[in-house]
Amino acid sequence: MFGFEKSLRPRAIAFDTIGTLIDLDPLRPLITRMGLPGAALDGWVAAGLRDAFALTASGSFAPFEEVLKGALDQVLAEQQLNPPAADKAALFTRMLALPARRGASVALSLLKEQGIPLYAFTNSSLATAKAMLASGAIDPFFTDIVTTGEIKAFKPSGSVYRHCAKRAGIEVGDLMLVAAHPWDIHGAAIAGCRTGYLAVQRPMSSVFRQPDLSAECLPDLAEAICSLGAAAGLALQRPHRRQRFGNMVLPAEIGMDERDTAVRSDDVAGSVGHADNR
Repeated sequence: MFGFEKSLRPRAIAFDTIGTLIDLDPLRPLITRMGLPGAALDGWVAAGLRDAFALTASGSFAPFEEVLKGALDQVLAEQQLNPPAADKAALFTRMLALPARRGASVALSLLKEQGIPLYAFTNSSLATAKAMLASGAIDPFFTDIVTTGEIKAFKPSGSVYRHCAKRAGIEVGDLMLVAAHPWDIHGAAIAGCRTGYLAVQRPMSSVFRQPDLSAECLPDLAEAICSLGAAAGLALQRPHRRQRFGNMVLPAEIGMDERDTAVRSDDVAGSVGHADNR
């Protein structure tokens, strides 16, 4: 259960971008065009993150887009593949024109209605983040974009979460990270942030710090956040009913219109719990 401070709403929320707000699945056909199986999309991104983590651990830095390009060359070489340069270029061009994850606009709208400042928080460059948010039609929801390149380090280094809180003008303990990546949730928690985990078919490892909130779709996670008590200056905007979230009963926002309800019924894969998966 929450302690007193964690039972209050965060004063700002930082949303991971790639894989949390932005859906990477449309890249799979471009991966297979190069001769790799569709599942290699996940292996490529994981290889890029591995190299990014290594750069930060060793005190060095390169733009994430360059890290991903190097990782792609490694993955292709391991499979003895040498696709045309145009196919590789097409993959990175498509990355700038991806859809938002289903339910993202509903979740962001709900949180914005409650007066909580929202930040896009990403390992990618500012230009890439702007293009992705615009392509997903979710850019108007955000107060600002915070990139880890501003301090030349990658998540999950604690320094980047503290930097994000500083950019938001709050203490790190008043910031909540929302992410679909267990390593990101763990890094944020260790840095002192509160955490909301988008549990999409991936359990949290038992060696990681567990999230404060967890849900299997973004609208449910947004409702769980809104159900937390309002801190000073963040008054509740709607009446409440009682709703069960996993094993805990919390007040949930009511008044979602029929459009929102329809989107949520498509998105929901399960119920909300405290220390769930992705």
